[in-house]
Amino acid sequence: MMVGVPPLGPRDAALAVLLVAACATDLRVRRIPNVLTLPAMALGAGVAPLYDMQWWQGLAGIVIAFVAAFPAWRFGGALRAGDVKLLMAAGSLVGWQIALRATLFSYALAVPFGLLVLAYRGRLGNLWRFWVRGERTEVTLVAFAPVIVAAVLLARLQPWPAFPW
Repeated sequence: MMVGVPPLGPRDAALAVLLVAACATDLRVRRIPNVLTLPAMALGAGVAPLYDMQWWQGLAGIVIAFVAAFPAWRFGGALRAGDVKLLMAAGSLVGWQIALRATLFSYALAVPFGLLVLAYRGRLGNLWRFWVRGERTEVTLVAFAPVIVAAVLLARLQPWPAFPW
């Protein structure tokens, strides 16, 4: 069981590189390529036995992030596949508890972030027309990597909520 915040280490350097590269790519081309996420997942799962008491922490981070993020990708369309893989890659580097917290924080941060983007683009009225009148309007695509970066940092740098299992 994790108590408090683990000290920063080499995996955090890899995590920082991953998050910065994914955020820059998502903001520029609205996609997070596999060439960033898949090697990070392999690295995280591969080095977990060197840094954790349990050798399976990297794999558990991948699985938990996938299970927590899958519904938002498959059923709601709020996340795209690259966003889910970014959460999985981060989870492989930080373990399952931080991966779960990061996914939950990304859900919590998504609404205010989305509202800010809609307001900035002058499309906040579209939300009202959709909710009240049921009108379908133009879809506004949002680069979600900045939200994931904020959520991972928040989850990594503070211990709440702590899961007792």
